[in-house]
Amino acid sequence: MSPGDYTQRQVPLAPKPYDFVPFPQSVTRRPLPHGIETLCADDGFYSGNLTLVLETLTPLFVASGRYELSEDLTFSKGAIARGCYRIGGQPTIPAASLKGCVRSVAEAVSPSHVSLTKVDIPRHLKDTGQCRAGDRSCPACALFGTGGTKAHISLVRFEDALPAGEAKTSLRSLIPLHAPQASGQRLPPAYVDKYGVQKGRKFYFHNMPADGSEGDRCEVVQEKTLFMARMSFINLEGPLLGVLFFALSLDGTFRLKLGGGKPLGFGSIALTAIELRLLSSACFMGSAERGAMEGADLAEFVIDMLEGAKAEELLLEPQVEKLREILRWPTSRVAVTEPY
Repeated sequence: MSPGDYTQRQVPLAPKPYDFVPFPQSVTRRPLPHGIETLCADDGFYSGNLTLVLETLTPLFVASGRYELSEDLTFSKGAIARGCYRIGGQPTIPAASLKGCVRSVAEAVSPSHVSLTKVDIPRHLKDTGQCRAGDRSCPACALFGTGGTKAHISLVRFEDALPAGEAKTSLRSLIPLHAPQASGQRLPPAYVDKYGVQKGRKFYFHNMPADGSEGDRCEVVQEKTLFMARMSFINLEGPLLGVLFFALSLDGTFRLKLGGGKPLGFGSIALTAIELRLLSSACFMGSAERGAMEGADLAEFVIDMLEGAKAEELLLEPQVEKLREILRWPTSRVAVTEPY
């Protein structure tokens, strides 16, 4: 049954499994940080390598892009399934998926511009234009780079996240959910305000997974699976590093969602920082690290960077609180199984 059928029969649609973080009132552009050609870790800038543990809180589906026979995925014969992404036979979370997930949060909670889009956004953001290399940059573009003819390379690099131990998978059905109906408008009514302008950036709630017999069979990584995630950064000022730490959910006030099937409860993950190794210019003269931090020292450093980002107004309180509300964990929400 389509959403249109529900409307015609006056059957209420299911509650929306998402909400919006409002756009910022303005975009803040600061001089671009140093590039990657020079290490500036001794001049109020930070460079280093961060190791994290990623735990799946609900089943995780990151597709390989292929349909496979169930017996080739070590399951019972007789089914065709969408396989999960693997490297060397191991379920793996691609670096690009991690980076995109983290960037979406950084964009939402900082005074960053809205990426190119065809939908209507508030006029004050339309007039800000896009960030360009050689100019000033918003926080998200300073961290993650920009494209185009004057590209600015990302100062943050993620590696593929590999299992920390055994990564068990299972087959689940992704119940087909119809796209929101636009009713002749450019955007569905739930996406826009009374003036027809996009409400903000959309994020899905965490919810308890739904399963059924309909829809594509997909190979998912089971909940409570651990992955080792590593990332590096170079030449970041403290406030920008604070934005990155918040986007990684290192303050513990929310959890991220990653991969496919988000409305159905898939893809809730927890990131925990376990070690940070800061670099200095001495690394080119035989001493590789300015300091390695873990435990309480690392937690204190994260808090200091977060406070610096707030003091510089690179973390916007209304947007931060709305994101925490949407991505709060644990949750008692149950995934939708009907059109919404």
